[in-house]
Amino acid sequence: MRFLLVVLMFFIFGALLIVNNSNLSFGEGKGVGEFSNLYVGWLDKVYSNVRGLTGEVIGKDWGPE
Repeated sequence: MRFLLVVLMFFIFGALLIVNNSNLSFGEGKGVGEFSNLYVGWLDKVYSNVRGLTGEVIGKDWGPE
């Protein structure tokens, strides 16, 4: 349960940073569309980085010497 809460907080914090750094206004339809594009792009980068990191960890020799 704690892990799920941490992941949810990570995604919410990321969304807040995107809104704050891009000075988005949700009062107009343009802001919502721009936020969607930026958030999906951010999620794609997070996925790519996690995938790359996982590949590096799997590729390491973790056996004893």
